[in-house]
Formats: sequence, structure tokens, C-alpha cells
Amino acid sequence: MFSVLLIDDEPWALRGIERSFHWEDKGFSVIGKTTDPFDALELVMNRRVDVIFIDVRMPELSGIDIIKKARAANISSEFVIVSGYSEFDYAKNAMRYDVYDYLLKPIDVQEGNELLERLSLYLKEKQNIERYTLKLSYLDRILSKEVAIEAMFQEKGVICSYDKFQFVMIDGLTTHFDIKCILDSKDIEFIDMKTGENKYLYIINCREDISNSFQKKLIQEKLLANCNIGIGTLFDSSDNLFDKFREADEASYNSFITGENGLYCYRENDRKNLVILLKRLIVAIDQKNQDMVQKILTGELLNLFKVEKLNLSDLVFFYNQIISYLNYEYYSRMRNIDLSFMDYEQIVKQFTNINSFCKVLCDSILYLLDEGKNRQESANENFKELLEYVNLNYNQTIRLDDLSSQFYISPTYICDLFRKHTDRTLTEYILDLRMTEASAMLKGTDMLVSQIASKVGYNDYYYFSRLFKKYYGISPTEYREKGREHYV
Repeated sequence: MFSVLLIDDEPWALRGIERSFHWEDKGFSVIGKTTDPFDALELVMNRRVDVIFIDVRMPELSGIDIIKKARAANISSEFVIVSGYSEFDYAKNAMRYDVYDYLLKPIDVQEGNELLERLSLYLKEKQNIERYTLKLSYLDRILSKEVAIEAMFQEKGVICSYDKFQFVMIDGLTTHFDIKCILDSKDIEFIDMKTGENKYLYIINCREDISNSFQKKLIQEKLLANCNIGIGTLFDSSDNLFDKFREADEASYNSFITGENGLYCYRENDRKNLVILLKRLIVAIDQKNQDMVQKILTGELLNLFKVEKLNLSDLVFFYNQIISYLNYEYYSRMRNIDLSFMDYEQIVKQFTNINSFCKVLCDSILYLLDEGKNRQESANENFKELLEYVNLNYNQTIRLDDLSSQFYISPTYICDLFRKHTDRTLTEYILDLRMTEASAMLKGTDMLVSQIASKVGYNDYYYFSRLFKKYYGISPTEYREKGREHYV
């Protein structure tokens, strides 16, 4: 049952609110009610209540005053405004303070019960997010070995039967009920947690690698077509757990290379031919052979990845080797191009697929070799529109190749213009916008960290938390606790 507090300075109105809903049928229980606004404020501040129905017009202390004080104190209860028709505009003003909804007096019974149904679904989802958020903070402690991985299983009431574990990351599921059923049917002990909007992590306790048997069952249940699954290598508690987590996470993004959903197991490939191609590319750059650079990056490299079934870690290796070389040979000019060392997470979030990645890399290298001579001077006007677009849509997925197509400016010149006009790369500019907005939400609202992550453009909550910590030096939760007083 979700707890409810009723607040209205008119006794008859309070009785009307209480009688207008089928509370228990909808999963709610009225645990308190009052006509005194000061008593109401004390109850709101000191009792953990799921929902508060409150009148806006009360003497000395209005409903909006109470809501503002509650939000300032990080009270996460949901508020439903109850007001008369003449107070309608006043009630709408209260929506600015993160109010769930409002009802007009006299309350229509059908409308009231429909609101309860929506509210019940919302609160259940909120509980799930809070539970997963707590698990994510626990995950950090496990990956850093602050807490033993076995302790997490024991907290669930499960004794680990084996000394081996495996991380499984699943991306793209709207529900993971089918996956849990598969694991349950095979008597596999596991812990699951939601790390993103449609992303789930499973920590499996197992005797041997589960990849083959798991894949067979997924094919039988026809689940692979709708999601991407990454499986890391077997490990025990003495291994580097963060590396093992990244194996599974990286593998779950391998459709970036193949273009197809499916199950991908992390593996380390023989990079002999990739290194040969890398050396040929460096020679072509040294010789300023633009045709050969283009042939390697938009043809041979793509073919090598397809034939040898290379993966995302191989692409990261190849890319960062090139960046290292370019930084050495073209340091002064590299500043104007949005090319810097990246890991797999940054690559998949900046590019649509390996084809667009190779095209932008190729264009950037050709731009360096050409010393920026073929600039699109007419693009300056388009850049103003592009910059306005980024400012308005920074919380959406923004990729360099998409901007290039939309505003008819080459990717390399977009980077050049960003550096010229903002003294930042496109990536840095978007990151600054997102982190600034995230910090404001953490200080000014009681929204969950996962909700804030989604609001500023990150559907992967765990990635957002790590990015935020890298940017500000403390986690989002720590920032919320300390930042309002000490961080600007």
C-alpha cells in the first residue's frame, strides 16, 4: 500500500477528498489528515509519505509554501494539488515545484480514481528506479572491491555455489522478465540490476562459461532479434572486476561493428593484420597520399573488420594508435579537430556505426593533410543555426555525422568552427551543457539521479554517474548532499 496524507483547512473539504477515492482498491492507504497547515508542514517534514493531497489556499501557510519548503528539504513525496475553480491559475503555478497533478473541487469520482491508477503505476516505477539506483551504488563498491562480490549474493539470501562469476549486459529490452525466466529455468544464481533505460546487468555465479547454453536458449525463445547481449569472460573475486564489467559492457555494443543485434562474447583477437594496416596508414599520412588514406579507412579497414570478425576493442586500439601518431606529427592543428583519445563508450555515443566513424576519421585526416585550405567559408551562417540547434537539443543524441548532413557543413569544419567560436570541441561543448544542467537539477530538484541522467541525454545511468564524477570530482549523489551548500 502507498501511504497518503490529506491536507485541507476546510473540514468538509477534507472529508470530501477522503470519500472521493477508492483508496484501498487502488493500492493506497490514508495514514493521516489535518486542517492545520502548520501541523501539515510538520507531518510532511517528519513522516515518510508517498503521496500528499493538498489544498493550495490556506491561511498563513499556503499549500504552495508547504510544497516549496518540502522540495527545499529534499522531500521526495508526490504532491497532488486540490483547488477550487477560482484558484485554477494559482494551482497551475504550483506545477513549477514538481507537483504530480492537480484536481478541481468538487472532485469528480471517476477522474479521481483514474488519477490514482496513473499515480500507482508511476509510484511502482519510481520504487523500481530507486531500488536499482541503490544497487548501482552497491555495484561501484563491488567493482572497486570495497565490498566482496559474494556479499551481494549473501544479502539476497543466496550462498554462492561456485567460485566463478560472469557479467552479462543486456541492452534494448523493455522488460527483462523473459531473461530472468531463462536463468531461473536453468537453476542459475544471479543478481540483476538496471543500469540504463532499457539496459540490465546480470552477475552470474557459475561453474563454467554460460555463453553457449545461454545463446541456445535465447534463440529458442526468439529474443536475440530485439536486443544486444554482451558476455564477459569468466572471473573470480581476485580478478580486476572493473575490467570484467567493461568486457561485458563493451561486447553489448558490438552491433556498432556488425550492424546486427545479437549475443556477443568478449574476446581478444589476433591483431597482426590490423597492425599491418595501421602501419600502412601511417606511411600514407607521412607521404600525404590522400587517395591511399581514403582507400584504407573507407575500404580496407571496414573489410578487415568484417572478414576477421574484429570487435569494438580492436577499433578502439586502432583509433587511439592513430591519434597518438597525429598528436605527435600535427599537434598544433589537432587542436581544431574533435579528435582525441576515446574509449568504446565515447565512440559508440559519438558515431552511428563503424562506417560513419571511418568516414569522419578519414575526412579529419584529409583535412589535416590539406592544412584546412578547403574550408567552407559559406558555412559560417549555417553554423549559427547549428549552434542554436545544439543549445536547444543537447539532451538528445547528437552525432557529428548527423549534424554534417543536416547543416551541410563537413564534420571537420564543424569541429574547426566550434573551436574558433566556443574555444571547445563539439564533444566538450555538449558535455559542458549537460553537466551544467545536471548539476542544477541535483541542486534544485529532488528528481532521482536516473531521471536526471535521462533528462540531460544519458539513457545509461551508470555511464552518466561515472562521467559526472569525472567532470566534478564527486558522484551525483555526493554532489546533491554537499553541493547545495559548497559547490557552485
